[in-house]
Order: sequence, then C-alpha cells, then structure tokens
Amino acid sequence: MPLRPHRPRRRRRLPPRRSKGFLTWADDAGETVLLADDFGTGSLSPAGYPRQVRRLRRGQGPQEAEVLLTAAADDDGAWAYRDRWGRTWLLTHPDFYTEELWLLPDGAPTFSAADADRHLAGADTVVAPGALHVDVPASATVTPAWDLLLIELREDWEVTTDCIYPAGSLLAAPIDAFLDGAHRLTVLFTPTPATSLSGFTVTAHHLVLTLLDDCVTTLEVLTPADPDGVGPWSRHRPRLGALLGDAAAPVAPQAPSAPAAAPGGLTASAGSPSPAAADPTLLRPGRALLNVSASAVDPLEDDRLWLTSSSFTRPTTLAVGELGPDGELDGVEVLRAAPARFDARGVVVTQHVAVSDDGTRVPYFQIGRPRLDDAGSPLPSPTLLYGYGGFEVSLGINYLPITGRAWLERGGTYVVANIRGGGEYGPAWHRAGLKRNRHRVYEDFAAVARALVERGVTTPRQLAVQGGSNGGLLVGVMLTRYPQLVGAVVCEVPLLDMRRYHHLLAGASWEAEYGDPDDPEQWEFIREFSPFHLLQPGRTYPPVLLITSTRDDRVHPAHARTMAYRMLALGQDVTYFENSEGGHGRASTNAQRAYMQALEYEFAWRRLAG
Repeated sequence: MPLRPHRPRRRRRLPPRRSKGFLTWADDAGETVLLADDFGTGSLSPAGYPRQVRRLRRGQGPQEAEVLLTAAADDDGAWAYRDRWGRTWLLTHPDFYTEELWLLPDGAPTFSAADADRHLAGADTVVAPGALHVDVPASATVTPAWDLLLIELREDWEVTTDCIYPAGSLLAAPIDAFLDGAHRLTVLFTPTPATSLSGFTVTAHHLVLTLLDDCVTTLEVLTPADPDGVGPWSRHRPRLGALLGDAAAPVAPQAPSAPAAAPGGLTASAGSPSPAAADPTLLRPGRALLNVSASAVDPLEDDRLWLTSSSFTRPTTLAVGELGPDGELDGVEVLRAAPARFDARGVVVTQHVAVSDDGTRVPYFQIGRPRLDDAGSPLPSPTLLYGYGGFEVSLGINYLPITGRAWLERGGTYVVANIRGGGEYGPAWHRAGLKRNRHRVYEDFAAVARALVERGVTTPRQLAVQGGSNGGLLVGVMLTRYPQLVGAVVCEVPLLDMRRYHHLLAGASWEAEYGDPDDPEQWEFIREFSPFHLLQPGRTYPPVLLITSTRDDRVHPAHARTMAYRMLALGQDVTYFENSEGGHGRASTNAQRAYMQALEYEFAWRRLAG
C-alpha cells in the first residue's frame, strides 16, 4: 500500500507575525515590562529579530516607552532580561556566536520614546547612557549568579601574555569589581579531552555543573568558601544511587575488548551488556549509560534540586533532593516515574567509536536487540542512524518511547551519532565543523554509517539516515554525496538550498555557522554541502521522505519544496509531506505529531525491510 500525504482539515489562520520578539517583567511589583517587537520601519534585523528593547510602565503603549537598547542594523538582534537577583541586563548578538552585554543599574539614565525612531534609522548600536559594559571576549557567554559573573569561554582568552584561559572553561568574577576593571577570575571548570561543560544550575549556596564525559552526563557540585567567590571552591561528586537505583551500578562487559581511542585520545565506552564477541570499537566498556539532569527549585531560598534520570530504555524519573553544606545530595525523594512505553527486554545499549577520514574518533550510541547467527556473529537488521552536527548542540541519552515502539519492537536498530559540529566535546568539537571545515561533519556521519556496515550491524540497503533542520541538511548531504551508503533518507524541515538560505526567514543569523554564499570565495566551499546543487542527472539516489511545514518561521519550506520538485523531475523516488501548521516543530497537535512520526518510521521500515 503506497504512503499517501495527509491533508489536515482547513482551519482559520491567524494573521502572520514577522517579529520574533519578547515581553518579560522588569520588576517584582508588576509595574514595568521589557518589550522587543516589530516597531515599524527598520526595527527588525536581517534575521527577523527585533533590534530595539523598550521598557513600558503600566498604562503606557509601546510608542510611549523609554528606549534601553538598539542593536546595529546588521546584528542578529537585541535582547534584555531581569535576573533572579533583580538586575537588568541588555545584550546584542552581532552574530550567532557573539554577544555584547551591559548591566543597566536601577535608576540609570535611558533614552526617551522620542529617540526611538532616530536610533532605528541609524546603523550603529545605541545603548542607554547609564548602562555598564561587561568586558569579556565577544564569543563568551556570561550568566549572572549571586553577586558573580559566570563566564563560559568559546575561544581561548588571553588576559595577559602568561595567563590564557582555554576554550570551554567556566570562570567566575565578582560583578562590581569586574565592572570596575579588576579582572579577578576564578577557574571553576577546565575541559579535558573527554569532558566538557554541558550546563549548570545555581542554588542558594552551590553551583551544580552538568558535565559530559564522553557524551554521558555527570554532576559536580561546587561551593564557594566566600560569598564573593574569589577564594577557593570545594568540589564534590554527589552520590546518585537513591535517584538511579540499580541503574547506577556499573555494567560488567561479558567479554574483554581492546579499548579504542576516544575523540580526545581517551579510551572509548559501552553501556548495557555487550555482545559475546569482543568488539574493539567499544568506548569505555562497563559503565552505565544514563542521563542525569539537575535544576534549582528556588535559587534564592534553599539548596533543593529537581532531579531527572533516564536512559535509552528506562523512562524518565523525577525526584527532589537537597544539597548539604558539603555538596552531598540528601533526602532524595522520587516523585514520579513515567510509564514504560515499549518492551525493552533484550534491548542492548552500547557506545562505540568510528574513525573519520582525518583519523578523528567519532562516538555513537547503538540501541537494539542483537541478532546473532549460530557462530555468534551479528546478523544485519534495518537500522536508523540519527544525527545533527551543528550549532554546538549535543546529542545525549534520552528515553525513546516512540522509537522504541515503532522501531525497536519491530527488530530495528537505532543509532545516535555524536559528530563534529555538535557540543559533545565542547567548543573545539563545534568549531572543527564550521564553514570551510563543514565537510568534516558529513565525513564523520559517513564514517559511522560505514562502521555499522563493517561491524555487521546492517547493510547499506538496510540503513536509513534521519535528521531535522540542520540535521536535515546533514542527511541531505548523505543523500547526494554518499548515496551508496544508505537505503533511505528521512529529511525533516531541512536546509537544502545553501545558495539562498541566508535570504530566507532566520537564515541570515546562521552565516556564522555555514558561511556567506554571496561571497564567491565562500560559495566555493558552501556549494560542496548544498544538496540542491549536488543533485546530478543520471544518478540514482536512495528513496527520500521530505517533511516540512507551511508555517515554519525558521527554515523556509521552499528548501524541501524545491528539492522535491527537482528530484521528481530527475525521476527519483520521493515522498513529500507538508503540514499546514506547526512551525519549525512540524506539528501543532499531538494527533499531527503522531501521524508524522508514524509516517517517518513506516516509510523507513518499508524501504529497508520491504
């Protein structure tokens, strides 16, 4: 039975909105708000974000509000927020990976409403005269906490000739002293070849880091000795047994395996019981492959944490616990455990490394029920390889309710690739796949595909690749540059025409990731990862499912539309689905999400197992 596109019922549409603005409280009393919106001519950046932030008092209209910040005409936009300690911060993003930040003290002078249009007509950044600039590298991200600035570095910071803080570090500095020019910095985290900073949360007395250790999360609690954060900080790895239960225990591998070098030169990992045959591609075999996250309940009042844990086969558990003065987690109470949505009996989770074209070791997770022949060798099965590889986004461990029901229960194998361009190993892992080096992202993904075939997990005819948004570009490149490696492609809300992407919707803000195709020199390398331009007459491509949304306000549906049109004109096997709702998330209701996910898994299964 052929797959047919779904046509949702017609619904009344709201008028389209051009602006990606915001409205947020500016005080505790609810008398003022911070607003960024489409204020008329010149008020939106090339990427469609508002350029101006205003502060409205109760009873005022936007045209009466004082002006706090106007971003430069070619910046990505202007933003503002009020932190939990009552401070107002203003920021612009010159591009996707840089920012300028100011503190606006209470009562500091600003601009009147009469200045708004004049500032928008100009090309330069204009900030309230009372704002104080935070002097850090443009690529750094700054977060206020207590009376400190927490500074995350994307690039090395050379403070003096003999003092360089490496990219991926987390630093702390007292706000007042730093703004006065005294750069007394305390190092809170320094990356290693295997460990990177994924995020953090702040309680009343502790800073809780979420670290990625070869793509697996772990928590570390830091506690300042002094309120100003200048003195020594204690470090503690909290015990998570009460949260994780039996899942926290290390898993003993059933056979010895030679360790493979990890991306940073470390050894590589496994998770659940490994197959009987030794596999030299296993990455650090024996450790439990689990995801743990923490967030503060009330950072102003106490040290309680919301805690969640899950794995690829274990549903999410929500708990609450409290950190003691020493950073130990006490009184953990499990509040809720999500129900199991698929039969995970016999499903094995392992972590492996593949070797990319330049010798880089690329990790990937493999989930499925192993099929073995009489000699104990793996039998190939339909395999779905998922990836993203961009914008410093890390792919980690998460429960797979839909994948488990629609794919694993049918005997399929699911694989998650941690390729360059992501953030799994910090900023350097991301920068390795930017612009001129973008080819490395696709070489990494192709290396994982080859490794799965070489290990006998699957065959090219039984391998499908899946990705959305930037991941749609990834699988679009696999479709056009590596068609011999895959048997089907699931391509969701994708970028595919890289010659025009920066002129469509939010695309201008992504030039820091991909490059500027209007520059002839940059177009030469961008063209090599523009799937629309890589299509060739007379070549056979694997079957592809293209999914987009008419209302996508981030990646224009023209990418998928034109690709489908051209591939059909070339006589290729194309299934196309465009939902009339849903934005970049593709769906606006659970029924639509269920339909599209069923469509994706059914398409892949029929093409691979049919």
